Amino acid sequence: MLTIERLKEVVTYDPGTGIFTRNYGVRGSAKGDFVGSIRKRDGYVTISVDGKAYLAHRLAWFYMTGKWPKPYADHKNGNPTDNGWENIREATQTQQNANTGRRKDNSSGLRGISWCRRPKGWRARICVNGVRTLLGIFADIDDAKWVYEAAAKKYFGEFARPQ
Repeated sequence: MLTIERLKEVVTYDPGTGIFTRNYGVRGSAKGDFVGSIRKRDGYVTISVDGKAYLAHRLAWFYMTGKWPKPYADHKNGNPTDNGWENIREATQTQQNANTGRRKDNSSGLRGISWCRRPKGWRARICVNGVRTLLGIFADIDDAKWVYEAAAKKYFGEFARPQ
């Protein structure tokens, strides 16, 4: 298990930029070199310490607080490469999900909004704690958007991502 002492021995974290740098040279890299790589599947920065890969935003939380985030660390702005301290916060699974972007298969362009063939209209739905709730079916997509955003603010507060 990685300790805070070992982490600070190996790397230095800059809270302003969110960048980790080496504290000493290793296999062709020099002290002060940037540490980490971007995962292709999701864009998160990973950093290897003592042969184990860690997500950089979780390491940032650990570096600054001395404890691991429970259960998750979340990027406020949704950018998985922005690991600045002001952009990292602890989150539950529901809060983490609330701050994700729209799905790739989304055809309306809006989170929580889809076209309903019968009855014809824009369906607004929200998922809270694993329970999907119908917010209504609307003739105007802007009405569906407004209702979804109000519900997201009510249930997710600061974690609600604007459309």
